[in-house]
Amino acid sequence: MLSAAERVGLEVIPLVQTFGHLEFALKLEEFREEREVPYYPQAICPSRDRSWRLVTQIVDQVLSLHPKARWVGRRANQHLVFIVARYFYYSLFLLGRGMAH
Repeated sequence: MLSAAERVGLEVIPLVQTFGHLEFALKLEEFREEREVPYYPQAICPSRDRSWRLVTQIVDQVLSLHPKARWVGRRANQHLVFIVARYFYYSLFLLGRGMAH
């Protein structure tokens, strides 16, 4: 799909869910501690350092599948306070990988 988009001049911008809509990971027992609400595996708890590590691992995995991406879309509207506090660190994280956001 990436090569098809490139052939017709489209730039693919991968979208990464960063705080909410993380059921694919949070439903697993190994990530239970990162849940905002223990019995509800949708949103990550933004105050836990392990949550930050999980988010950066997810971003790294997505970017490894998009080696030519110059941008990354992120969904993070669920935790505005956390976004303000971590925005600088997240920006450095992406810039360190040659990415803009």
